Amino acid sequence: MKFRLDGFLQAVLGGKQQARITSVSAPFLYAQGGIFRRVVDLPADKALSGGFEIEGDADNLLASELDRLNVFETAAYALKLARLFGGACDVPLVADGKRLNEPLDVSQPVEVVELRVFGINQVAVEGALYGDATQKNFGEPEFYRISSQQTQFVVHESRVFPIHGFRLPEMLKDARIYWQGGNAVDRAYKAILDWENTRERTKQILDRKQQPVYAMKQLAELIDAGQEEIVQQRIQAVDTSRGVLNTVAVDSEDAYTLNDMSVGGLTDIISKFEQVISAETGIPLAQLFGQSASGLSATGEGDLRNFHELVEAERARVSNMLERLLALLVLQNGIKGKIPDGWRIKWPPLYVPTAREQADMAKLAVDTLKVEVDAVVQVVNMGALSEAQAADYFAGREQFGLKREVHDGADAQDYAAKT
Repeated sequence: MKFRLDGFLQAVLGGKQQARITSVSAPFLYAQGGIFRRVVDLPADKALSGGFEIEGDADNLLASELDRLNVFETAAYALKLARLFGGACDVPLVADGKRLNEPLDVSQPVEVVELRVFGINQVAVEGALYGDATQKNFGEPEFYRISSQQTQFVVHESRVFPIHGFRLPEMLKDARIYWQGGNAVDRAYKAILDWENTRERTKQILDRKQQPVYAMKQLAELIDAGQEEIVQQRIQAVDTSRGVLNTVAVDSEDAYTLNDMSVGGLTDIISKFEQVISAETGIPLAQLFGQSASGLSATGEGDLRNFHELVEAERARVSNMLERLLALLVLQNGIKGKIPDGWRIKWPPLYVPTAREQADMAKLAVDTLKVEVDAVVQVVNMGALSEAQAADYFAGREQFGLKREVHDGADAQDYAAKT
């Protein structure tokens, strides 16, 4: 008797086979949200969530402009696009009497009307590059063509404030845009897709933890005779009766058994894939999945420190764009000349100790000082150090209200003359 594979599949599956999963683009995955969005947004949001202060802006003139232009949210969005695409730029719309394709004119007070953000995937070089090798802009584009869903426009490079992608060798760049770099999602999204595939397979294993086996008499003969519909009806009848009544009725010559499958170790496998995601993104499991540190004496402090280093690096990436924007805001009407040239961005600390942690640190400082004082007292009692020298020791550290006297240049000259 010849075995018909197509007839067997038709009889058992009824023509219903699992659809294949095709690859999709990074922006589409990002738009789905969840972990795909979290690996991009989390470092950017953490970097800008606390904002920043501007040292030198005593009257908060720039602070009000930051609120008006929604700079913190705009900068965070630009940083997210840079992480997603490998670069992004901010194009401020400036009322300077010039067109977008003309150099930015800051010879007179200007007004920043609005901020627009674009990913590097929307930017292309228009025309030639700067060719004067003696200038710092040598090899950089003079004009960019920016495309949006509504329109395209050409903008002069002086109006484009970029955020660089992760540094790449020049030979790996496929465009003439100097701030093009690597993104944060290529390997991360692959790891996430593997993790989701593992979770899906785990669900399938759980669904099949109790695998029913229906031994049907003369199954092959029925298929060979073209009776696939009869086979399907018998299988469906058995499945339906078990699903409704939790009872199986079969012919006396048929058999129906349940094979129980062990599911031990599945959670460990999923955890390993989550660790790969954490390794690829540099984001600890606690921040990605809300998992606490595991293992003996595990506190998660090291992971948190590594995450803060990642956020500090993202702050450094966005700082150049912010400094150029602030330099432009300083030149606006009503602000120009009122803020000293020494202004700078001051980022807030990424971690603020709790009251208990502050108390513990204060106690540790007191205990350390006590050990130091006891050591000095012991040395004085031994006669190896005089009380005046001990006082000078603490004065050098400005402890206990003691300070060393500051001598002017004349005292130094008199001392030198005497020796």
